[in-house]
Amino acid sequence: MGEPLRLSSRHWWNYGFVAAIILLGVSWLTPVIDGRGVALGLLAWVVVGWIFARTLLYEHLGFFERHIAHDYAKSARFYRKSVDSGEGTPQCYAALASLCLAEGDTLEAASLLEQATPLLKSDAYAWALFSKALLKAGRQKEGLEAAMQCRSLDPKGPIGYVALGDAMKASGNLVEAASAYQESLKRCTNLHDSRVKLAEIYFALGYAEEGLKEAERVLKARPRDPDALYWYGKMTLSRGDYSRARQSLHAVLENRSFSDRLYSVPYEQVIAAVADLGLLAGGNYMPSSGQDVSKAH
Repeated sequence: MGEPLRLSSRHWWNYGFVAAIILLGVSWLTPVIDGRGVALGLLAWVVVGWIFARTLLYEHLGFFERHIAHDYAKSARFYRKSVDSGEGTPQCYAALASLCLAEGDTLEAASLLEQATPLLKSDAYAWALFSKALLKAGRQKEGLEAAMQCRSLDPKGPIGYVALGDAMKASGNLVEAASAYQESLKRCTNLHDSRVKLAEIYFALGYAEEGLKEAERVLKARPRDPDALYWYGKMTLSRGDYSRARQSLHAVLENRSFSDRLYSVPYEQVIAAVADLGLLAGGNYMPSSGQDVSKAH
C-alpha cells in the first residue's frame, strides 16, 4: 500500500502562491490582466516566502525532490532543514521519518513520529508508519498500541489490519498475524505486501504449498517484487527445485537496492540464502541471465 503524498498545504504563504498561479493562468486567457505584472508579483511572493516562511519552502523543495525529481538524499536534506528549524509541520516530520526508515535509521524515524503523530490524530497512515518504526526499533508493545490506534482510525479500511498484522508477526503471534493480513486482503485484494507476508507465515507454519500460491499471485502482478521473489525462492528450494530457487534468489539481488531498508526481508538474509543455496547445490551456483522468474510459474 503506497504512502500518501504529504504536502504541507495549510499555510498563509500557500494561499498567496495559489492565488498568483490562478491569476497568471487567467492572464494567458484574457488581455484584461497584464501577465508580466502577475509574473513579477509571483516572483516577489517567492522572495517573501524565502524571507518569512523559509522552513515551509524547504518542505516544498523536499516534496519536489522526493516525488518529482526522485532525489531522496536532497529531499531528506531539505526536510531536515525544516525540522531542525523547529518550525516544521507534522507532515514534514512524517515525510522525513519515512525517508529515515528507508535508510535504516529506525530510531530517528520513531523519534520524529513521536512528535508528529499527536498532531496527526486522524491520519491512519502516519500511525501505521509509526507502528512500523517502533517495531523495527524493537519497541513491540508500543508498536502494537500504534497499530491498534491506526485500526481505530480507519476500521473499514485495510491499513489498520496491515499494521496489526505486522505487530503480531513481530511478536511471534503468526496465526493472529495471518488473520490480520487476511482481513486486509478482504478489504483490498491487491495489497501485495500483505500477500507476501501471508506467504511467509504459511511457509513458517509448514504450509509451503499455500505460501507458494500466494507468492505466485504477487509475482504475476509484480514480477520483480524482491520480497515475493525471495519467498518464492525459499519455497521452491524446500521442494527441491534448485533451478527455480537459484533463479528467483538471484533475481532478488537484481531488483533491490542494498541501501533500501523498506523491504520486509533484510538484504543480509537474501545474501545468506544465496550462499546457502550454493552450498546445497554442491558449490555449482552460477548467476542466472536475469530471466523473469514469473515466466516459470
